[in-house]
Amino acid sequence: MNASHTTPSSDAANATSKLIWLLVAVQFLHIAEFMMLSPLGNMMMKRFNVGPSAFASAVAIYGFMAGVGGVLMAGFADRFNRMHMFVVLGILFLLTSLGCALATNFEWFLFCRAASGATGGVLTASAHAIVADTVAPERRGSAMARLGMAFALASVAGVPLGIFLATTISWSAPFIAIVLAGLLALTLFVRYAPSLPVKPSSKAPLQQLWAVLNERSHWPAYALSSTLTTASFLVIPFISVYYLINCGVSEINLSYVYIVGGLAMLLVAPHIGKAADRRGKQKVFQAIAVFSLLPILLVTHLEYLNPPPVWLCILSSGAFIVGTSGRYMPALALATGSAKPDMRGGFANINNALIHFVSSTTTILLGLLVSPAAKSAGGKIVNYHFAGYLSCAFVLLAIWVSKRIKEVA
Repeated sequence: MNASHTTPSSDAANATSKLIWLLVAVQFLHIAEFMMLSPLGNMMMKRFNVGPSAFASAVAIYGFMAGVGGVLMAGFADRFNRMHMFVVLGILFLLTSLGCALATNFEWFLFCRAASGATGGVLTASAHAIVADTVAPERRGSAMARLGMAFALASVAGVPLGIFLATTISWSAPFIAIVLAGLLALTLFVRYAPSLPVKPSSKAPLQQLWAVLNERSHWPAYALSSTLTTASFLVIPFISVYYLINCGVSEINLSYVYIVGGLAMLLVAPHIGKAADRRGKQKVFQAIAVFSLLPILLVTHLEYLNPPPVWLCILSSGAFIVGTSGRYMPALALATGSAKPDMRGGFANINNALIHFVSSTTTILLGLLVSPAAKSAGGKIVNYHFAGYLSCAFVLLAIWVSKRIKEVA
């Protein structure tokens, strides 16, 4: 037998690896599209002649509609070929990005952002369901870690490139670039991704939605996603403002915060995935969750060094990003494994919708917590250290909840 010939198992592994990287490419594009909106805020407000509150609505509506889209799709997600659904959602997402680029007024731009959230959020859930269906449980940790690298890639490359295109060409250039790159990614996906038909449920969409919601084995997974999201968004939304105003970090150095954090995540993510597969998703999640407590407390107390050194701000935020994103990877693999195969699409959509709803709600509550005495504090946000304590409490709660999850396949 010729040693150069590949075995069927190695061919399947190569095909699965190629599929995961194609999913990462599409995920990278829609995450970058979402993340780059905030840095372009000043430019967008001038373009459409709106104030900060109006622009904030364009940012917030994305998450809200991603949640709504997830709930609406939960009853339909397990009725169609997953690959076909992913491609259709991808095309719809690119159309919404094109709509943003061509918007001539703020109302049309806001509508396109809402549509982008609805399609992009469901696209993420679809990717998670595809990974769960195509990757064996013993390798799912690595697969989810690779999928999670899309966020780090967006931080390191996507957002800086988007800002560069916007400042050198036009505010609409990043959206056009995403459409063009997305067309290439989807073309490759159609060319190389295998068909993944599902056995259609005999239940009506509303019955299927109720079945997914009423499945008790899913509840601990929903609780894990909710507690982790709450822990993250008790810190993330105001971390840039806190660094700039409370800690005196310059805007140039703030960019290094995200670049270093993203690069650190790119380096660490593959090792987290491999560790989750070898040592167990639950053990690795719990270990990273415990590790994440220290950078949470460090980041939310930096102002008391008065002023903190820039290198410490960069390193602590890098550790925070590694801990926050790192604990999510094995947690997602653990949660997805608890869903029954005939409900994975619906579960992924409900879980993703829950993440968006919880993140939006937590952000609003955090705003109330850190801003009541802002005027008397010279513009600084307050009570951020208390938000850090609450975040740690929810991380500990998430560890307790993770022990209640049972994987089915």
